[in-house]
Amino acid sequence: MDCVEYIDCGEYLILYRMYGDGAEAWVPAFVDGKPVRELADHLFAEEASGRYRPDRIRTAVRVGDDYIRTETLPSGEEALCAGRLRLVEIPEGVEAIGNYAFYGCYYLREIRFPVSLRRIGSGLFTACPAIQRMVFESADGGTPPLLGEITGAVTYELEVRVSLRGRELWRLLFPEYFEESKENTPARIIEIIWHGMGYQYRNCFLDRQIQFRRYDGLFPLSIAQESPETCRRIAMDRLRSVRLPDRDFGMDEDPDLRAFRERALKDCRVAETDRIRYVEYLREDPAALAGEILKQQEEPPAEELKVLDAAGFFTEENISCFIGRASLEGKADAVSFLMNVRRQRFRRNSSQKYEF
Repeated sequence: MDCVEYIDCGEYLILYRMYGDGAEAWVPAFVDGKPVRELADHLFAEEASGRYRPDRIRTAVRVGDDYIRTETLPSGEEALCAGRLRLVEIPEGVEAIGNYAFYGCYYLREIRFPVSLRRIGSGLFTACPAIQRMVFESADGGTPPLLGEITGAVTYELEVRVSLRGRELWRLLFPEYFEESKENTPARIIEIIWHGMGYQYRNCFLDRQIQFRRYDGLFPLSIAQESPETCRRIAMDRLRSVRLPDRDFGMDEDPDLRAFRERALKDCRVAETDRIRYVEYLREDPAALAGEILKQQEEPPAEELKVLDAAGFFTEENISCFIGRASLEGKADAVSFLMNVRRQRFRRNSSQKYEF
């Protein structure tokens, strides 16, 4: 049985605790007919916050799609917190997240944030080393208001995805980084040394807006400092913007949404010089790139290959490598797509062997 504890603030509620089975927390937008506007301190931490008066905490049980108030918490209910959580989705309407809300959620991998979010507490992702992805909803195709602050609170490698009305607009990968304090003993001066490119990437914001050209300009430094796997992910995520005009957003009937989409296209589009740089880097090791695309489980390989095709990645030589790897992996859809690309773009001697 799904249950929640909350604090009634009159016109809105503060969600204090969630209970239930599984490893995913779908924060309710309404409880007992009132909107949830805030998430309490330590909401998903192992121990609940002592900030709130116990006599103000109420309990509600889920009945269908609603939460109905009850006098006591049913026995045997376990809190959705800490090591149990893998995914958290925060609904539209939530405006604030309290201090240390995700403290100690060491298996948490993905968080989804709403457009309405306007304030976050301190220490939000302390002891959350497994976070890999954050999904943000954009109100108008621009940068979500707290994107810079939230990504700045995570030092691990993190992929950010931004959507407009549920349709993805762009992705960015922020590499891992850590800082080291080094003392200059005679002068008693403490020097801060940053390791990894993650700190520089997280500083690509101006007036809370992501600066895509500045982000792309860091790639040559990333090649020198980051792993090839991380660099390939950075390149692939940026090359996705090449395909944006071809995506079906289903917005043609809405002039406002069409305008928002055009803004996103203008802002996030990768410049031609940067596109060439990304493509040239990916071409350096096509076998490794093919292996990563074909073995990952999240995206259909054919969709990833469409990104490469739209970016002008394929040559007569490296497409043979991809076809051979896709055949070995048994990816029929990928083989079919690649064969069509080769047939349309290149003339090839059918007796020529594939290169692996």
